[in-house]
Amino acid sequence: MAWRNVADFEIVCTRDGSHGRLPPVRAVRLCELIDRAQPAFSHRTDFKRVAIVAEGRDGYRALFSWGELFNCAGSAAVLVAYDAPECGLPSNARPFALLPCNDAATGPRYVRALRSVEVHKLW
Repeated sequence: MAWRNVADFEIVCTRDGSHGRLPPVRAVRLCELIDRAQPAFSHRTDFKRVAIVAEGRDGYRALFSWGELFNCAGSAAVLVAYDAPECGLPSNARPFALLPCNDAATGPRYVRALRSVEVHKLW
């Protein structure tokens, strides 16, 4: 998969501002990972009724809509970072972390120690 370096991801919370920056990391696009998983839809329009839930090892969850990831200009900036020898994640975020790079406040949907990404049909 095509990866890119992310050198400037800042964790910014809605109420109390910056919580620091990650060191440079390598990352791939979340929508590319979902495409490769080939979610099974029984009807051709099912994708309109799903949410993507990313969960960390600590139980923290972030939510994305299908349209947000696959039909918006900012979707290319929702990334899954991984620990690599040349550019590693902090120990509390390993081995994967979800980075919502285009969010105004990145903290609420930053998921460290990413454990799973699930596609849930809502109705």
